Amino acid sequence: MKVGLFMKPKGNTKRAGAPPDFWKNYRTHLDVPEDLKSWVLKQYYDQETLSVYCDASIKNDHSLIGVACSYISNGLIVVKQQYVQPPLYGENVPSWYAEIKGIMFALNFFEKYKGTCSEIVVYSDLIDIERMLGEEILFKKNMEL
Repeated sequence: MKVGLFMKPKGNTKRAGAPPDFWKNYRTHLDVPEDLKSWVLKQYYDQETLSVYCDASIKNDHSLIGVACSYISNGLIVVKQQYVQPPLYGENVPSWYAEIKGIMFALNFFEKYKGTCSEIVVYSDLIDIERMLGEEILFKKNMEL
């Protein structure tokens, strides 16, 4: 039995091709500004910064919360999702509770996807996140939080 070792000569680079077109399905009704396209592609190819996008949804009957996050860097997008049980079945779950669960979910896995990135930026649509993370006390005793 022969075993061969195959190597490419130095200097032979493989081209990645054209940048991905994230907007191809929306051309007819969406005009994406060029500066926004540049910003998205910069995040996509960035080797220094891991961009993490978090979101959550609550089932209509409040019986289940869906959390998801996307990790973006170095030409790679990884999406993770999970279902979470609310704290009390049948109770109305506040949207901020679900959004915080989404952020916590993303923070549990970012180490696996950060690679050589030295900076991590987490994005959330939770409006009061900066106040919540600050020193300002926003909540009285609240069992859900």
